[in-house]
Amino acid sequence: MQSEKGRALHQQALTAQENGDLLSALKLEDEAMVTYQTDNDDAGFAEIQAMRLLTINMLGDRTGDQRYYVLGMHVAAASLDLAERAGAKQQIALAHGALGRALDRAEKFEEAGTHFDKAIEILSGTEGGHNRKAVIADFKNHAATSRMSAGKLDQEQAALAALKELEAAGDATDYELKVWKSGGYMRLAQGMHKNGKIEEAKKCLAQA
Repeated sequence: MQSEKGRALHQQALTAQENGDLLSALKLEDEAMVTYQTDNDDAGFAEIQAMRLLTINMLGDRTGDQRYYVLGMHVAAASLDLAERAGAKQQIALAHGALGRALDRAEKFEEAGTHFDKAIEILSGTEGGHNRKAVIADFKNHAATSRMSAGKLDQEQAALAALKELEAAGDATDYELKVWKSGGYMRLAQGMHKNGKIEEAKKCLAQA
């Protein structure tokens, strides 16, 4: 069953995350997790772990403390395990995406790309919900930029094409569009920098 209270807490956590109040987001995510468990919402229980990972990653980005990224990898792995146990396809796809993000931050770039590919494959085979053009485009950009950071500069065009798909999707919120576009250009800059293309990296940073 779907927990209405759990979903309401989930949305409150998202709002807190978007407002940069990461401690409140974590508290609300944990409250949502307990509510999902109480209401037997297995899909929600798995999905909130993926969101919790985003908050943990944001803490790592904000503080520069690598311990958050280590924690994030384990949270992401747990999210995937729980989603697979629940048999919820969209949550499985999101969990693959979450694990890809965690692995990317841990500089396990090839492995990250594989999980983003899996997220795209599974999500594309579902109906409604998170199966949106913008979400798929964001995952495509993640997959390509992870591989760029692994040394595959031929992925640059795929990454840029995914950003064009994102802009044309029409099904992202203003917040999602801004965050995903800026993140995409930041990751492009990272990939360029890792491959010694410093001037190109600066241009991507400027766009971000």
